[in-house]
Amino acid sequence: MSQTLEEARIALRERQGRGARHDAALAPSQALDWARLGTAYFARLLNDLSDRALDEPSAVEGFSRRRLVAYAGYHARLLSEFVAWGRVGVAGPFPRNLDVAADDLEFGITQPSRALRHLFDHSAVHLNVEWRDLSNEGWGRSVADTTGRKTHLRDTPLTRARKLWLLAIDLNSGGRFADMPADFVDFLILDQAARRLPTGRFALVATDRAAPLIMGQAPAIIVRGTARDLVGWLSGKGVGKLSAEGGALPALAPPPAIGPA
Repeated sequence: MSQTLEEARIALRERQGRGARHDAALAPSQALDWARLGTAYFARLLNDLSDRALDEPSAVEGFSRRRLVAYAGYHARLLSEFVAWGRVGVAGPFPRNLDVAADDLEFGITQPSRALRHLFDHSAVHLNVEWRDLSNEGWGRSVADTTGRKTHLRDTPLTRARKLWLLAIDLNSGGRFADMPADFVDFLILDQAARRLPTGRFALVATDRAAPLIMGQAPAIIVRGTARDLVGWLSGKGVGKLSAEGGALPALAPPPAIGPA
């Protein structure tokens, strides 16, 4: 009989004993699972790439795979520093914004391939340790960056999960929406629709899901397709086998930049 993630987590804690470190009881367990699965998935794709293949183009214009891997590593390092800032309760705003700096990327792509791979691995471990060290109280804190934007620490796993799974597709090395957890795909459809669909009356009907996503009253345009085709379209990765009733597929807002090109 297969175990749920929560049952597997409980069994692991029992095997590890009292001395092991675990997530706090009020940690956002689902988002943490998505982020950790995304880390393992991206790492597998990265490990399958040769050093020479790192210099080939990613699916992001202006980004080699090497630059994309550097971005993934520095994104984790940035989030870990941000979480640590909130965890220890440092006064004042975090001294950076939550965008990977151009200088970091330029430095990262000059590193030997082995160092770049270590950057991804070590930054992911560091971020996971910071999450594990957050108390229930810590998960409830929010921190402002230099722009004044406040981010709740409990939102950082979701930020990382969204970023990393989409980076895995952009790595252009066999990443697939079909490999994402089904519940994460459902979240990503809602997330990307809210970010990129224009204001209007739309219904998104995932033919392999029980209920449609309806935006606005009395939908004028109904978009149908599998959940993976819907999330691929909304993420800017192609329309797949989608169909539209009542009009053409709506034009999407540009995707957010993943960092300096």
